[in-house]
Amino acid sequence: MISHAFAYERPESLEQGLSLLAEYGSEAGVVSGGQDLVPRLSLGAATPSAVIDIGRLQELEGLRSLNGLVTLGSRATHRRIARSAEVREHCGLLASAAGQIGGGPQVRNRGTIGGAVAAANPAYDYLPCLVALEATVHLASVRSHRAVPIEQLLDGRAPYALEPGELITEISVVAPARGQRFTYEKLKFTDGCSLIVGVACVADVDEDGTVRSLQMAIGGATETPLRLAHVETLVGGNAITLELLDAAAEETRRALTEPLSDVMADGAYRRRVAGSLVRRALGSLADSDGVAA
Repeated sequence: MISHAFAYERPESLEQGLSLLAEYGSEAGVVSGGQDLVPRLSLGAATPSAVIDIGRLQELEGLRSLNGLVTLGSRATHRRIARSAEVREHCGLLASAAGQIGGGPQVRNRGTIGGAVAAANPAYDYLPCLVALEATVHLASVRSHRAVPIEQLLDGRAPYALEPGELITEISVVAPARGQRFTYEKLKFTDGCSLIVGVACVADVDEDGTVRSLQMAIGGATETPLRLAHVETLVGGNAITLELLDAAAEETRRALTEPLSDVMADGAYRRRVAGSLVRRALGSLADSDGVAA
């Protein structure tokens, strides 16, 4: 039950929405699908003086692929992303992750990619995928528009942190090259459970199994998604072997110096799981299921 009073605003245009965000500043809470802010309001974890509902801003709903760039409006829902033929064709990793988001149809029908990025919750599936894809987040305010690399935005430090009055308008990624392989492996305990650990990767793999290039990130195990640069270096240029999989798993465990501990899992468990999921993800690159068209 929400116990405190707040103003409720529902702008009809992006321009009006940005004006309201400028007016309320740091006292504003933004809601679209409501999957993050509404539960925090109910728990008293968020106490904004105004809630700005951006549900009518059609400018933020687009999904498009043009000239090798996939762009997702911040209000694109998990369901739309998972079912979009364009996203599946040009950025299958995001479609795969969207289809695996827990919580049931209601969450997937209402939750949005922009809300997931803005919340920066380590338990949200998109984040490691967007880090592995080196996504760019586009931000708008009444003063300016800017584009920020996802890793730097999630790091939360100025000048990249989301500022009062700013709104995520879209997220863009360079479409993986034709023939690149991808996989998203995750651990959750039930469909309604948040992510425990998730591993995302995109790779160029030769017919003989040699990994020519690899982009890999892990989510859920630390406060912010972690790019597994040492694993990328270790694996790149080599064929997938059992020995290499073991080495990559061990390198992952070493990289997690401060794993998260919470009611879902402690840090030691997350570290073990992370190594196992990296091993599984790399092993699955030998399959042809996750191949960019």
